Amino acid sequence: MAAERRVGALWRHISCPATTGGAAAADNVSALLDQVMRLDDGRTVSYSDYGGGGTPVIWCHGGPGNKIQTPAALKSAATLGLRLIGIDRPGYGGSSLEPHRCIADWAPVAIAVADALGIAGFLAVGVSTGGPYPLALASLYPERVMGVVLGCAISDFTNTKLFDGMPGMLLGLLDRDAAIAEAIKMFGEDGRGPPDEPGLSHSAGGTALKDRPGGDDVLLPPADAAVVAEQAADPAAGEAKRLLSFANGVEGYVDDRRADAVGWGSFDLGKVVCPVIIVHGEDDPIVPLENAHYTKSLLPQAELRTFAGLGHLSIGGRTMGAAGDLAAQAKSDSLR
Repeated sequence: MAAERRVGALWRHISCPATTGGAAAADNVSALLDQVMRLDDGRTVSYSDYGGGGTPVIWCHGGPGNKIQTPAALKSAATLGLRLIGIDRPGYGGSSLEPHRCIADWAPVAIAVADALGIAGFLAVGVSTGGPYPLALASLYPERVMGVVLGCAISDFTNTKLFDGMPGMLLGLLDRDAAIAEAIKMFGEDGRGPPDEPGLSHSAGGTALKDRPGGDDVLLPPADAAVVAEQAADPAAGEAKRLLSFANGVEGYVDDRRADAVGWGSFDLGKVVCPVIIVHGEDDPIVPLENAHYTKSLLPQAELRTFAGLGHLSIGGRTMGAAGDLAAQAKSDSLR
């Protein structure tokens, strides 16, 4: 589990740096346009509509993750004419746990949010482990999804070669209790991490993930290291993300990984008819580039964009740009 511990270390440094600013973090969350809706079956789903009159974009976060968008993302979205809508998947934020869900089970939840907001058509963006969810949406609701963007996203893990050596996936643990125990080793019970976690190391050679004293380092590309430094400078925002991402301890993360483990069999890629753009950093140390190429092989009609020098954390601008391209294309098509 050394590689998985590296993911825990990285997540904490970019999402929840050390802070005592609990009140500030609460203010950060409450300042958002937060909504919690109750579905017909009693489940709750929490989401944030960041507003604006642009093209609606349902943003599917990675894991551990949540609906919060960074100021940089919101600025970029506004420039591109995009209206971001973040939705907490089950077990994150205020969304109910669903221990035995599959990927496709989430699609009606996203549609319920869109309906509540009066949105007919939208783009869907999935980043990292959020990547399969826009594809499920596009497959099950092709009349609603105008386009899909995948940013450094995982692919279909029925191809087991993809997750060999991928950190933090828990894919070999079919027992939920065992997976929870391993996730606690990675993140701690509340995302703060175990006390003996070595975490990040810094040297003249760059910033690296260090799994244990004397262990191998995973060097981050400089572009990712810059993101780590930038986000660590805002501890209140990091604490807000931790509170949402671990609202139910590690259970939301575990259930995410268990849904990934069985692959994409819960939806039919052949029914995805909208434009798809696959964006990936060539230096991604978390989700290897092979994932993008495999997804492209499953969706030959998709456009693949790869970027030298960018990694898992630094691909955000290119992902947002691809969404902007699809929004412009949809607008052009509507004028014909």
